[in-house]
Amino acid sequence: MVRRILWLTAVLGVLSWVPLALLARQREVKHSSPRMQIVPDMDKQPKFRPQRPNAVFADGRADR
Repeated sequence: MVRRILWLTAVLGVLSWVPLALLARQREVKHSSPRMQIVPDMDKQPKFRPQRPNAVFADGRADR
């Protein structure tokens, strides 16, 4: 009985590392599509080039 509990504990211990190994592998594998961004924040925001015309502002300049 004790041997079975120890074996089960060892198997569950090894299996608990499987999700971590899969996550580590996903970070290293190269994909053709970009990664999903849950909170993109400032990664993909529109930007204004300095010294270029811009119709967003009343005076037509992008410099602020």
